[in-house]
Amino acid sequence: MKTLHTNYKLDPGVITITVLVGSGQRGNTLVAIGGQVFANGPVINALEIGKGNELAGKTLSVISNVSQTNTSTQDAVVTYQLRGGEEDREHRLDDGFADGEVQIQFVATFDLTESP
Repeated sequence: MKTLHTNYKLDPGVITITVLVGSGQRGNTLVAIGGQVFANGPVINALEIGKGNELAGKTLSVISNVSQTNTSTQDAVVTYQLRGGEEDREHRLDDGFADGEVQIQFVATFDLTESP
């Protein structure tokens, strides 16, 4: 399992997240805040999670299960793009499939905080 834990500074506008699975692999991603699930599927593109003033103090959780469908590489990459906050941010997690491993879990948590 590969993990990321960071914060994201909010602005009052709409906050979106995009999750990209790269290296020709396939993934399924769950996006949630607390017990509220916003999406669970293979494509997370500019998903609206709410307005900044409503999200402050909450934690955005993103869990991706990546399957090795491109056998020409052992690489697995997940990129997270957050938009609409104080500044747009992009984070990337890389891992590799071990011999015989067919799935890797990536877990990203973003503490959503108000801009000062």
